[in-house]
Amino acid sequence: MAWLIPRSNSKTIDHPGVGPITLDCGVLTVAGSDLRLVVYTAEPSSPDANRLRLVQVIGLQKLSARDRPT
Repeated sequence: MAWLIPRSNSKTIDHPGVGPITLDCGVLTVAGSDLRLVVYTAEPSSPDANRLRLVQVIGLQKLSARDRPT
């Protein structure tokens, strides 16, 4: 199976909790097949990478009754 990389570009996602995140987008395809793998990555140590890490934990926190806004 041969993977080809026909194109890559960047995409900006506007996340409601952390704001815009610009990611590199690569599409890998298998020659002669409809199979595609879309890979989104952020430049290491960039503000976008930091925002992407923050998105991974947003919403995982559990608030106790005393922490909830009134």
